[in-house]
Amino acid sequence: MLISRKKNKNICSICKNMDKDQISCGVVLSPWIREMANINDSLSNYRSCNNCNIGYFTRRYSNYEMNLIYKDYRGTKYFETRNKWEKWYDKEFFTNESSSSFALERKLMIKNFIVSKINYKIETVIDVGGDKGQYIPDFESTTKRYVVDPSNRELAHEVKRLDSLNDIEKCDLILYSHVLEHVSFPLEEVANLLKKCKALYVEVPFGKPKINLTRKLGLFIPLVLLVSKFSSIYSLMTNPTTGRSNRRNLWLIQSEHINFFDEESFKHIAKINAKSLSYKVSLIPTPDGKQANVIQALFN
Repeated sequence: MLISRKKNKNICSICKNMDKDQISCGVVLSPWIREMANINDSLSNYRSCNNCNIGYFTRRYSNYEMNLIYKDYRGTKYFETRNKWEKWYDKEFFTNESSSSFALERKLMIKNFIVSKINYKIETVIDVGGDKGQYIPDFESTTKRYVVDPSNRELAHEVKRLDSLNDIEKCDLILYSHVLEHVSFPLEEVANLLKKCKALYVEVPFGKPKINLTRKLGLFIPLVLLVSKFSSIYSLMTNPTTGRSNRRNLWLIQSEHINFFDEESFKHIAKINAKSLSYKVSLIPTPDGKQANVIQALFN
């Protein structure tokens, strides 16, 4: 049994390949995630695989836990729980996230990237995990726009809802923007999406956490575990980090993002699916008026 456990530590949870050179460190599971998903676990691990070049947290979320986290995504309970534990996620950030002006700027960035890579008319586009469909670009006046999303929020103008991708046979384009970093099986997810479309647009935060000596030794984990019992103290230690330069390098927290990507990650995904890949590292606006790095990628 001891030998078996040792071997399992070298198997990548993402690509399932043996990687004896994986680097890892201990992390604490975010208290707002624990509260939303009724999770009793407090600890996880971060690993980075040299085969698929994807960084990931080893504590994957079950379908039941994912449903608890995302069924009311950006709804009242979601906001109140997250704001309780992360004060930076305030009403202004929350409101700006869904504002029409913020969506307009994001739509334009997505459209400019896609139309520069595709030379055919986009007649049907589906935004998977697309909230209200507010980020679907206006490619053509006749383009049919759909959303597959569990939140059931009121949809943007002229956007229709699909219960699942099984409702369509094939479409011209699928948008998968800021979703792949959340899912427990990212490689399988991309493979399934590619079966349903001519082209797949994926956008994720850019960059993988770095494991420095302090993180590797886990020196601050006992302190973070203790503080995570008290929302008033813990919330003061948090700040938005997705796609941004993180100055707090002393510990890692596992939150809703469980996968991390760079250029090599997407090259691997394209290779195993035998697809061509176009990608770009871009700066996008954030709801707090700052900027974050993302990878825009198109598989076709």
